[in-house]
Amino acid sequence: MNSILPHFGVVSNAIVASIRLDESNVPAEQGPSERTCRTISSGKPVMEKTWRDFGSELANLLISSKMLPFQDDDLERLASAFDAYRKSYEQFNDSLSRLSAPPETLRRAIMRLQFLDLAIRYAGLCLSDGKAPLDGLPLWVHADGGNQFWKGAMEKLFPGLPLVDSIERDGDCAAQLKMNPSRMRRSLYENGFPGVSALRKVVPDNCQHSAALRHYASFNICQKLIGSFGRNEVLTPRSLVNVLISTYKHHLPVETTASRLGRTSPRSLES
Repeated sequence: MNSILPHFGVVSNAIVASIRLDESNVPAEQGPSERTCRTISSGKPVMEKTWRDFGSELANLLISSKMLPFQDDDLERLASAFDAYRKSYEQFNDSLSRLSAPPETLRRAIMRLQFLDLAIRYAGLCLSDGKAPLDGLPLWVHADGGNQFWKGAMEKLFPGLPLVDSIERDGDCAAQLKMNPSRMRRSLYENGFPGVSALRKVVPDNCQHSAALRHYASFNICQKLIGSFGRNEVLTPRSLVNVLISTYKHHLPVETTASRLGRTSPRSLES
């Protein structure tokens, strides 16, 4: 049977690449090795032990990246969640292969449903916490989302200072950060990752630093989706996401708290 969805090893490698960003973020010895990544993405049968080892290494990579507030004692839980998700993904892919619809149609439908599922979870978490969901598209979905992020950070930290390659006496942003001019140019014009050292100087707060790392990881994943499905296919569902969030905001005011949600009847949620 033909596979409708990408082989799970290919998906897993995309996750690894998006989390790692570069070796300044997570050392090469942490996380799955290149050899293991090649093995699981080959499309050939992989032993369960290899998958379990990969899941543990991926969990360790995620913890080490500091993108999310996980601790070392979360390792076993994350590895178990990865294993469960892998098996459900493979079962789902097998079921899809039995359908008669064209593969392209099925892939688009699945991607759109995934975005809507994400929107429901995101809006629900925001509203239960009394926070407003984000209006509009996040910066990381834009074609120059990496560039915009870094330029905005430079303008905020060094207002009026040239960005790079300046001959002025006061120098430029790259010199202030002791950042290689070539890397600065890639970060400004090629959506490159500036490196953890420079990013930490620009965003010293731990929570904001983690958010910045997630921005670059999300940007990388989004670009992979666009490469597979096209920009219109990826961004159109996101407009549906915004409609859904607006609907949630209309029916459940932003100031709603978790306790109030607990007293809200199902009928009022459906109105």
